[in-house]
Amino acid sequence: MFRPDIQGLRMLAVVAVIADHLFAWPAGGFVGVDVFFVISGFLITGLLLREHEKTGRISFVGFYRRRLKRILPAATMVVFASVVAAFFIFNRIRFDQTLWDGVWATVFASNWHFAAAGTDYFQADGPVSPLQHFWSLSVEEQFYFVWPWLMLLIFALVTRRAGRSTIAARRTVGVAIVVITMCSFAWSLYETRTSPTLAYFSTFSRVWELGIGAAVAVFAGAFAGIPNAVRPVLGWIGLAGILVSLFVVSADFAFPAPWAALPVASTALTIVAGTGGPQRFLWPLMNPVSTYLGNISYSLYLWHFPLIIFIGEFMAGDTAVFWATTLAAIAALSVLSYHLVEDPLRRSAWLEPKTGGRSRRRPPARRRLGESSPLALSVLGVVIAGATVLVIAAFSVPVPAPTPALAAMPPSAAPSASTTPAAPETFAATLQTQIKQALTATAWPELSPGIDDLATLSFDPVDANGCAPSNPQGKDCSSITVADPAKTAVVVGNSIAVAWLPGIRAALEPQGWTVVSLAMIGCPFVDAETVNPDEGVTGACPGHKEEVVETINRLHPALVISSNVYGTEFASSAGYATATDHWAAALDSQFAKIEGSVGTIVMLSQPPRGTDPQSCASRVSSPRDCVFSPPAEWASFATAEKRVGDAPQRTFVNTLTWFCTNARCPAFVGTTPVKRDSTHITPQYAELVAPLLSDAILGVPTS
Repeated sequence: MFRPDIQGLRMLAVVAVIADHLFAWPAGGFVGVDVFFVISGFLITGLLLREHEKTGRISFVGFYRRRLKRILPAATMVVFASVVAAFFIFNRIRFDQTLWDGVWATVFASNWHFAAAGTDYFQADGPVSPLQHFWSLSVEEQFYFVWPWLMLLIFALVTRRAGRSTIAARRTVGVAIVVITMCSFAWSLYETRTSPTLAYFSTFSRVWELGIGAAVAVFAGAFAGIPNAVRPVLGWIGLAGILVSLFVVSADFAFPAPWAALPVASTALTIVAGTGGPQRFLWPLMNPVSTYLGNISYSLYLWHFPLIIFIGEFMAGDTAVFWATTLAAIAALSVLSYHLVEDPLRRSAWLEPKTGGRSRRRPPARRRLGESSPLALSVLGVVIAGATVLVIAAFSVPVPAPTPALAAMPPSAAPSASTTPAAPETFAATLQTQIKQALTATAWPELSPGIDDLATLSFDPVDANGCAPSNPQGKDCSSITVADPAKTAVVVGNSIAVAWLPGIRAALEPQGWTVVSLAMIGCPFVDAETVNPDEGVTGACPGHKEEVVETINRLHPALVISSNVYGTEFASSAGYATATDHWAAALDSQFAKIEGSVGTIVMLSQPPRGTDPQSCASRVSSPRDCVFSPPAEWASFATAEKRVGDAPQRTFVNTLTWFCTNARCPAFVGTTPVKRDSTHITPQYAELVAPLLSDAILGVPTS
């Protein structure tokens, strides 16, 4: 039975998701996905129940045939169009990533793929995939790979014992889905607390949302007794709950559990209000516009995110022109996709069983377009998508200004760590000149390493994995010895410190120093419990820091060089007015544990976090697209570190001018990329600034 209120809910869900991705507003727009989950659980479970009650069986061939016809054509078209667009727009490494994203999306496993990337320390801040939104489709399809079979098993067991009692079977299915929902919600609570990124994408942490919808379908008969006068009240309460979710819930909330319960329960209440009786007066959901947008909501959902990503390659993402262009493209492609591909193929005889050489049913002539030429229509959709991108490119790519490209500078002007070291003042001035030239460059020089090679850069595990046994991949720090503590420098911190290591070694080792890495990725050297997306890192970090303190106090090195990521998440910040106050106190307390055993502690500021060159550098971009300004929090944390450094045996080194000038920072200097991602400097750039590191570190008294 057609439910206009449910189509209205679909409209609300997809509009919320699009607004969140396009405008970053409302704060909780992402809960639209949770609304979709409840609707899906309700509709599919109801369909299976009605089929079993009518025929005494569930046709899995028929069920999955309907799912394929509903999901596959439009999804395949969007995946294919996105991969083709990525080939022409993205750099090679990002195209490769998009291609694999498409593979995972096609086999309905992209949620696990993106969960793995999100919990990978070096992929979490990487370029956003134009196919990332396929994760929710994967969750739904994985649920439907299991739930119908479980229902059939329950039906078989119950009807064997209780005859053909559909009431007993329905009740047993209801008990099963309630138990599954409760278990999934409990797991979601745990996983949200311990591994929030994994919880967001995990099927096990999301099943309870589909389960709520399924439970409403199972117990639909109980809602027939709701007085008609009460139904609009329930519907409005449910709608209000969804709207509150959109504006109250944010990325800072524990999600999906417990806070997804608000939009999930509200959606369920809205569906209940129209189940078993008429739903009236819910005009925001039950009007022709809402119904039509609900009808095309699947196409809207599929197309919106790739278009936001690809059009964003040509336009600044926070302008009215970008918003208007993107909305127009989303609307056009979604309408065409729905009417030319999605709906015709769903209604066609495609995949239907044949009887005597003919399909069992034949669609009207006006619908045969989808049956007769699905491939042609898919190609048409791709052509439309490509034409949209090309038109945007033609009118949006900026015309280069008449400024000199960096590559035109004489080679002798470029600073290099491999040449005879210049005086620090001369080197710093030359570096600033190169930074200014990079900021005005209109063409990409031949970079070394190239942008496509940045993703292949990796840290030496010996340097990056910290101390065993706390970290099983780490080294035995208790066995480390040095020949001359007076010429030994120990590097501590997280991956920021590891990224500095090539430059630190280039600065100190030629002068007879031994450099020992006691850093560990994901584990800042502070006296506080920190949180990392990787549970293993979070668990290993405290023990690793204890090992580091013991090792430093045993080695008595002349130097300890510390560098950490700014904005580290603490397990608890109780008692501190600001995050920077907590940061300063945690650093100060940690340094106090080793000061009696070291000569000097040198703090290197984090290179300012900025734009990921793998994301901003594309076939249609210019170097200016990768220029960024240091975030406001950088100055706050650097100031806090400077306060910690204003003490005997401590020195703070502000490295901002090594990367930026006048609060603007380029993606490369000379022919050297500065960052491998948004946070970590490349080994080549660390070595390039070795003269500055040498001056900053060895210019400090070591006794």
